Amino acid sequence: MEGRRRRQLTPLSGELRTAEWTPPPVEKPRRKSKSKPAPTTRRGMIFFGLRRFGLIAFGVVGATLLVALGVVWLSDATAARALPRTFYFAGAGFGALAFLGGTGMYYPWRRSRAEQEFAVSASFVYGLVAVILVAIGVALEVYF
Repeated sequence: MEGRRRRQLTPLSGELRTAEWTPPPVEKPRRKSKSKPAPTTRRGMIFFGLRRFGLIAFGVVGATLLVALGVVWLSDATAARALPRTFYFAGAGFGALAFLGGTGMYYPWRRSRAEQEFAVSASFVYGLVAVILVAIGVALEVYF
């Protein structure tokens, strides 16, 4: 074994060339858009929350109305029957979402306090949307 010499390995193709390294081009930092600061007064916070709730409720009512109009258009149901029922079903769905969102589908001791507070707040908002949808259904049934 003394007579055997260790061979040198053949260099790889990338090792044969010595290219000059150039740094990658520097990207200019993007300007961050000025985000709207959070309201600092109690009145501002309440107004901000009510505005956000109103936009969410308006969107849900609009989507429910579109579904109801689709039901009227695709079936032979009258608008007087289809509109209230659609709002009732949407209200029941949001009510179930409110109940299941607050209780959760997993063990409550695995949640952090922040997660639990968010779940309860979200279930309260879903419950309010459910009440609004059912009230609109009742109003449509009584007045039309």
